[in-house]
Amino acid sequence: MMKAFLTYTDELFIAKKESISKPICLFNALYELEIYYQKINLYYSFSKIFDLVFDEDWVYENRGKVSEEINNILKTI
Repeated sequence: MMKAFLTYTDELFIAKKESISKPICLFNALYELEIYYQKINLYYSFSKIFDLVFDEDWVYENRGKVSEEINNILKTI
């Protein structure tokens, strides 16, 4: 999570971008999905607080998908 925060900080204050990059999830393991969900939240919060251009629909859609995937994994434990 700290790496994602630092990346967003660099994109905003060093590269002077008007939007930050969307997070990606490389694995569908429970731990990775939980981290990805938090990165989506960080993307949303960072964009909102600094008044950046961001894809709000993407945020809501992916939060829902990741939540469903996490729940499916938890049901099988």
